[in-house]
Amino acid sequence: MRVKNRICKKCGATIENRNPHYPQWCRKCFNEYARYYNKKYYRTRILTTNIQGKKVCLRGNKRPYPKNGKCEICKTFYKHLAYHHWDIKNLLKGLWTCNMCNQMCDKVDKFLHIVYLKLKEITNKKAV
Repeated sequence: MRVKNRICKKCGATIENRNPHYPQWCRKCFNEYARYYNKKYYRTRILTTNIQGKKVCLRGNKRPYPKNGKCEICKTFYKHLAYHHWDIKNLLKGLWTCNMCNQMCDKVDKFLHIVYLKLKEITNKKAV
């Protein structure tokens, strides 16, 4: 029985070992697609967060990732953005932020900005 050489429909290379998921693609093309799909899936549907000190993965729909790759608060381009959310039951309530803005949002959520403003006021009074 003669083995027929198949050609990848994406890149045109000959396929030696067929992939059971996508027999018309070579392994390289399939792996590229799988990486792209996983990245897209995790960006839009999976949220990893801490609840009572334990790491938890929440599943649901998040707001779309910004197409321009810019932080929604400071409007600066970053390669990786974090999803800052404030409602565990509704993942659509969140923002795509850079690391610095995400840390700032965490501090504001814990009301640490009030402590900072009070300390700043006390320090300014002492300095005069």
